Amino acid sequence: MIESRDKAVSMLRINNTPYWKLYNLAKTFLLAETDEDENLTIEGSIAMLEKRLDLIGSGQYHIEAWETKGKKKERKKFNFEIQGPQPINNQPNFIGAFPDPAKSIDEAVAAAVGKLKNEMLIESLQAKIKELEKQNEELNKEIDSSERRILDKVSPYIGDFVQALGMRPKNVSISGATENKQPKENLFTDSEAERLNKAFEKWSGIETQYITIVEKIADMAENDQATYSMAKGMLLSSNNEK
Repeated sequence: MIESRDKAVSMLRINNTPYWKLYNLAKTFLLAETDEDENLTIEGSIAMLEKRLDLIGSGQYHIEAWETKGKKKERKKFNFEIQGPQPINNQPNFIGAFPDPAKSIDEAVAAAVGKLKNEMLIESLQAKIKELEKQNEELNKEIDSSERRILDKVSPYIGDFVQALGMRPKNVSISGATENKQPKENLFTDSEAERLNKAFEKWSGIETQYITIVEKIADMAENDQATYSMAKGMLLSSNNEK
């Protein structure tokens, strides 16, 4: 038995055997070995061994070493001991010296699973956002279409209706009314247009012949002033009572 790690290192140098394998004393565990490098020098080999011995701690160990790459039949064998508390069953103390392979695998799997879950969550959120954007676009189209249908129905008659009720907007021409002046681009102020839209929308939901009624009112205003004035007075007085 070689007594110390220093003498183990000396044995490598004396025998000029840079290639080696390090076992526990019973040779049931391979603890470390050199790479099969043709350019491996004895000093480089000893430096590698020193690093491994710093990790494994106290105990009894076995080394097999050879001078030339691949010629293991000519190997030198010797045992040595690193002084300190002896491990149970003559096994080396690996605690804190080498990484736990099982733990490393578990951590790698957990990290991969976590990354996959995050990617799936991102894809799910992106798909949901696209779906909501599509629904919002379709809803806006439906709203625009409903408003357009109402305006298409009533816009040809707005001018006659407003003119019949004596509600001519200030400083603007009325679409549908016969005038000598050139019609202007805007018929109503924003507030007046909003009131008309709300009124016609409400009326169209109750009365299916509201366009015909507007036409009749316009005809009455033009051909029967007395009846029209009476009807207008009743409507306006009823509105004031509210």
